[in-house]
Amino acid sequence: KGKLVYNQGWVVDFGDAEKRAKQQLLRYGGLGFLDQKKSYYGVFASGVLSLFLPYQRSSQAVIEGDGDIDADSIVSSVIVCESNEKRDLKSCKMQNDLKFMIGGEEAQVVNSIDAAGFSYVGRNICVQVLVPAGAKTTRSGATITNNDNKAGSGGKGSDNIGILIEVSITNKLIRSKENACNLSHVIWQSK
Repeated sequence: KGKLVYNQGWVVDFGDAEKRAKQQLLRYGGLGFLDQKKSYYGVFASGVLSLFLPYQRSSQAVIEGDGDIDADSIVSSVIVCESNEKRDLKSCKMQNDLKFMIGGEEAQVVNSIDAAGFSYVGRNICVQVLVPAGAKTTRSGATITNNDNKAGSGGKGSDNIGILIEVSITNKLIRSKENACNLSHVIWQSK
């Protein structure tokens, strides 16, 4: 994909190393399964990536109204990972270069995870984002307004309650696909 497409929004794509490996193996018939890592890629101009995390409630749990309850009562944190690609020093650093809005509130605590399974060639590839106080749930299809954290139009008819996560890039130097931020996995567990 061309460099300018990243300025129009977050792009679902494969990493450059994955694309090169696939092209090299095609002349040999592909040689079986190729581990391809699809991710969302973005630069500063890409804007906001919105993700809806559904709440898997038990059959006994009943939530009335618009689903406007405290998000931290159902999920305490979210783990966000990038794909395991070789990156240079100018590439996006999730802990410093991304802003996470969870349930209409900016996450203040974003910690890099330094543990086995969460790094690739010496680089930590996952962060733990604590759900901030005041974050609210919403219904799928709804939007969160900046003033009152209430679900916006389009959400009242849906039965899917969850948490809206909005990710944006804060570092103005992240402007090419070579150093783009990428998100490949989002992990959460309902309480």
